[in-house]
Amino acid sequence: MSIYALSIAIMSGHRTLCIFLLRTAKRHQWNARAWCFRNNIFKDFVLARILTCTLSEPADVDPEADINWSESVTLKIAAHPGLSENQRRVVELDYAMVQGVAEGIVKTCMRFHILKRLGLDIAPDTRRPQDQHIALMNPAEVQGFLGQVAQ
Repeated sequence: MSIYALSIAIMSGHRTLCIFLLRTAKRHQWNARAWCFRNNIFKDFVLARILTCTLSEPADVDPEADINWSESVTLKIAAHPGLSENQRRVVELDYAMVQGVAEGIVKTCMRFHILKRLGLDIAPDTRRPQDQHIALMNPAEVQGFLGQVAQ
């Protein structure tokens, strides 16, 4: 399979990208995972912000080199400990928790989007338990990934 570079104009200027994956990061927003020749890095681009696109030459980019796409982290969530026993049970049912925990494997480059969608992107004591029903059970494991440059 050949991968081609695209010369694109986006809201922030002109770039040459090598797109290898299309995905949704939010319910209404599609992203392209691509190698950016300007920044020499794999990153996400919002498709709606691409104004024009021209096919360029075949590119010598290996998508397997995108560590943030090829590596994953397991997110472990549980009902917020500040909830009552009955409230915790309802949350456990909502998230299909087994023995009080639900686990999900997330691509490293998607962790921020998932944590934000789940409301886990801020300190756990920022919201009342009734407003933030779940808590991240393995923050130390996830923190290593959160410390990396968000892409």
